[in-house]
Amino acid sequence: MNKHAAAILTSEEARAEFDEMGHRRGAAQCLRNMGNSLRVLGNYDEALSKFEACRVLVDSIGDELGMAQCLRSMGEVLRMMHRYDEARSKLEEAYAKFASIKNRLGMAQCPQAIGNLLSAQVRCKDALAKLEDAQSEFRVVGSRLGYAQCTWNIGNMMRMLNRNEETFSSLQQACSEFESIGDQLGVAQCLQLPGDVLRQLGRPLEALVDLEKVKVQYQAVNNGSSSARCTKEIADTLLMLGRTQDALTMLDEASTECRSLGDRLGEAQCKWSLAHAWYLSSRHDDAISKLREAEIDFKSVTNLLGIAECKRLLGHVEMTRGSPQVAKVLFTEALKLYETLGTPGPLQYCKKMLKKAERAAARHGGLETSQILPDT
Repeated sequence: MNKHAAAILTSEEARAEFDEMGHRRGAAQCLRNMGNSLRVLGNYDEALSKFEACRVLVDSIGDELGMAQCLRSMGEVLRMMHRYDEARSKLEEAYAKFASIKNRLGMAQCPQAIGNLLSAQVRCKDALAKLEDAQSEFRVVGSRLGYAQCTWNIGNMMRMLNRNEETFSSLQQACSEFESIGDQLGVAQCLQLPGDVLRQLGRPLEALVDLEKVKVQYQAVNNGSSSARCTKEIADTLLMLGRTQDALTMLDEASTECRSLGDRLGEAQCKWSLAHAWYLSSRHDDAISKLREAEIDFKSVTNLLGIAECKRLLGHVEMTRGSPQVAKVLFTEALKLYETLGTPGPLQYCKKMLKKAERAAARHGGLETSQILPDT
């Protein structure tokens, strides 16, 4: 049993004792702890349920701080579930609560979370504005951890905007902050992002070196989930280098580790990458089967982006198999999800692929053909 699953059991036992004593504040804290552990494990529906139960309890005892914390946690989970409008509403409600009791730390954490939400929507400029506000507030209240996290997030935004010099500058600053407070996990995250940048720049060999160093860092701090996901990133990099068999071995390793940790989101992402590797190897039946599995897993954690990516890749496979009519349906379904998510890059790419499928279907009159190849 991993530490988060163990923490859930411990909190459940403690909650039962608090309930017997009629100690609602203690029971509420246990519910919040369970929600946090479930969130880490990617069990978002269950986490949301715990936070909602916690919210009801703290409301019954007039705990304004507890209410604000629950609302913020609910907003964070809704963001991870890609329910962005609901997430922002909860975070803004939480901010108002923190402001009413003059809790400056909470007032910094809420715009930070909204910045992360806007980042997930690829609204980079809006995200930057929120993150810079939060960064300033963290500096004022003396929260070095919050300041370092915001600085890292700003670096990530710079990466998405292809402002690479500013990306590396922010990451160096964040890394120094994390090191100064002894946060080795934060240090590892700072080291991982340059690997992602190098891969985007078409420099997979350098990315591979960085990512392998990062994996050692994650193992040193005993962060199994981050280590497993880093293994997946290494595998994706190996695919870029044409080392398909090595990549498949790494993906099997990462998937097994995620499964043992109860990390359903991580396992789903590994399955998607496995399917992608098989697609590139022309193992189309295997790719389809694995994508169907991944789609079910993404649905189980309400990850709309993962569902959309599965449908998009399934569309590519069907195009390659000479079934543009089927591909049309899949690209259309993916497109609707990207529109819901508000992700412009994938949205435009999916529109392009849908038009290609429509032209192919019209040209071939729905007949099977193996000559239609998707863009990669």
